[in-house]
Amino acid sequence: ELRASSSANEALAAAAAAGGGTVQLGEGVYDEGTLKVTAGVSLIGAGADKTVVQSVSGSAILCAAGAVRLAHLEARQTSASPAAPAYAVEVRGAGSGVGAAGASNVVQLDRCRLVAASAAKLSAALLVHA
Repeated sequence: ELRASSSANEALAAAAAAGGGTVQLGEGVYDEGTLKVTAGVSLIGAGADKTVVQSVSGSAILCAAGAVRLAHLEARQTSASPAAPAYAVEVRGAGSGVGAAGASNVVQLDRCRLVAASAAKLSAALLVHA
């Protein structure tokens, strides 16, 4: 288990390098661009009303297909650009899918709030594609 003390992206990269694990985000707003969550990694906040991952460009959270868990956080995309696509959570990869807590080999969403408050023409809280 890794705690993101200074950079959520650094903690996620360390978990990926270790072959998987859990990254705990404390209370606060994480505005680091897109957080990249790879297969085998869980990203856990302190509560959807306490932990906010936001981005003003691209996706707030980008998940690889397969065994990823997002829990107890809010993902918020707030792009002011009408030209670029914007998503709170984006899931990519062959066999991509989203399921409830307890599902296997999919991105699991557990007590998350997804917000797309964007000016983008192509904007959504969740995008899943292969």
